[in-house]
Amino acid sequence: MKPSLPSLAGGWTLREEGSGPISGILPVVMRRMIWGAAVLALVACGSEAENTTIGSTSTTTTATGTGGGGEGQGGGSTSSTGQGGAGGAGKAQGCIDMVDDALAFLDALETDEYDAATADYGGDRHTSFEFLPPLSAARDGASIKELDTEERGLLAGFLQSAFSQGGYARLEQIRALESVLAMQESGMPSTPNRDPDNYFIQIFGTPVVDGDLPWGFRFEGHHLSVQAAVIDCRLFTATPAFWGASPEITPLSAEATAGESLWTALDAGQQATAQASVNTAASDQKTEKLDPFAAAGLRYAEMTSTQKALLMQIIDGYIDNMNAPIAADRHAALEAAGRDDISFAYDSGDFRVLGPTFVIEFVYAGNNHIHSVWRDYDGDYGDDLIARHMADFH
Repeated sequence: MKPSLPSLAGGWTLREEGSGPISGILPVVMRRMIWGAAVLALVACGSEAENTTIGSTSTTTTATGTGGGGEGQGGGSTSSTGQGGAGGAGKAQGCIDMVDDALAFLDALETDEYDAATADYGGDRHTSFEFLPPLSAARDGASIKELDTEERGLLAGFLQSAFSQGGYARLEQIRALESVLAMQESGMPSTPNRDPDNYFIQIFGTPVVDGDLPWGFRFEGHHLSVQAAVIDCRLFTATPAFWGASPEITPLSAEATAGESLWTALDAGQQATAQASVNTAASDQKTEKLDPFAAAGLRYAEMTSTQKALLMQIIDGYIDNMNAPIAADRHAALEAAGRDDISFAYDSGDFRVLGPTFVIEFVYAGNNHIHSVWRDYDGDYGDDLIARHMADFH
């Protein structure tokens, strides 16, 4: 049975401001298959607005949360002032918006949709992720395909508040590539196994701004699975986070370019140190907590300032997919652990960035096919949120 949801943290509004294609397209790098203009049109950009493309409509949606609250600083970044809002000091407006938009989406669902879209935090299906096509792996959650126009718009609003503008654009680009694959394989814009609406949302626990219990969500489908969790709008995780692309056009071009640029910036001795086998261990362990990997590659402390900047460009590309408070929390954890022991391993275009608390894998699953993942050792599936919350605030 669908329960009564908490009242919105602040007066939630959904504002339409016109339409426009997705922004954030980046140049393709070498060794990429070049597709025609019709393919690029699926993911082409021309607007600076965040575009709601989930479903059959294309309207720009801005979600805002209003209401009284403290003036305290929240988690911020270059894309957000991080000012506190409803809920009190120290709580970023970006988190408040995310809670508001999650509640608005859930409130609009029919009972059967709500049951599919929700699950217990920490339950059996909470600690897993999948990135295979739908006919290869069943999914939990409510699919975009099952939602009506209003529900799709509300889901888009929630995702736009959970992800950064660039992260949301990347998400939409990955979905759009399903139509490219369908056209390649069958000449049809969608098939049961290649469908941009075959993506699923599941929300774990109850979204709240204030509280001692975490809540979170997972949004996933082919080549995409991102899971995030929040507690008290103060502490955040966003792991596991899997981002893939096939055909390899734009969604991961920045990371590919940064990895190649870092490799070519190394001298011969540094390349010999960085050269190491890169496998898919972090991608393959979908239901298990990762044990720290053995260090391999060239350490940050052994790099020049230019090389260090390229390494951080790779890391920031993953961190900054999420909204400002989530990204700020992750940046803070990285800095607390220190940069010197972060290492870069490279093998023919594949690379691994290994930090004291996290791992990034970027591998070519084919000539025009990329798999990549970010995993935290302690934060996967939000497993450390309650302990962090108790240590920091109680």
